[in-house]
Amino acid sequence: MLGCVSCSSGRTLEPNEIQSIHANKAFLNEETKCNGCGDRFPYVEGIIQGIISDSLFAEWNFVSNIVLSGSIKVSVGTVYHQKLEQEVPVINKIFLTCIDTHTDVAPVYDHGHAFRVISSATGHGAKIGDTQKIDWLLYGRTKNIKIPVWQKFIIQAKEELLQRQYNLSLLTSAISFESFVDTLIEKLFSQKGITQEASNIILESMSGIYHKVHKLLPELDKIALKENKEINKKWQKSVVEKRNTIAHGAIEEVSKEEAREAFETVIRAIYYLAQNTSLNLK
Repeated sequence: MLGCVSCSSGRTLEPNEIQSIHANKAFLNEETKCNGCGDRFPYVEGIIQGIISDSLFAEWNFVSNIVLSGSIKVSVGTVYHQKLEQEVPVINKIFLTCIDTHTDVAPVYDHGHAFRVISSATGHGAKIGDTQKIDWLLYGRTKNIKIPVWQKFIIQAKEELLQRQYNLSLLTSAISFESFVDTLIEKLFSQKGITQEASNIILESMSGIYHKVHKLLPELDKIALKENKEINKKWQKSVVEKRNTIAHGAIEEVSKEEAREAFETVIRAIYYLAQNTSLNLK
């Protein structure tokens, strides 16, 4: 998804745009135009805005790879069973919208092939026995998504934001960046003919993420997070230092704003390194 920097509207990437990004990462610096306000911005910023968006539907869409929708008619006061056209191993969220008259409705997650809708009269809208039209929108995902581990951590961090588990989200954001850096280093080692076993020994022997980011990566690939002073400063303050204080019990609660800042900082740091590495990451 692309999010507009100015008006926060969004759109999905077209197949030809995805192909261009995979074929040449320099395409990320090309500009695109917002269909809403008409402003122009680089693809990379639009992608980042789409990932960090706090729009409820954009967030559920980010953590889901299955999206289903439909319309049903229910008799108020009864339980309606809705079968799904495909299996949904993990149901993340179901949104219900009453179309005719206001009615209290709630979804109940049955299993991968169906869900139930429970309805009741409110006293100010539909009555028991009335027929009510309801639109539904379901977000779900498969259990074993075949993506790199660091991407799974990114999705997990976003899920924890949605669940208001801000301490966990900040920790998972930090872990996702560390996992990305390890993956990048392993690929660089492989490019230089270093075996996976030797790579693991080197990474395990290093004292921490600072040495990997500020010493090993510049030596291997001439890329340095320090060259982007803004991202580097935020990464150290909003991610690493906060992660360490949480891990040592010095912080009891992380705010929503702190967790979101850490998440955004990690996304920007990942894209900065991905754009500046000599590797063609897909």
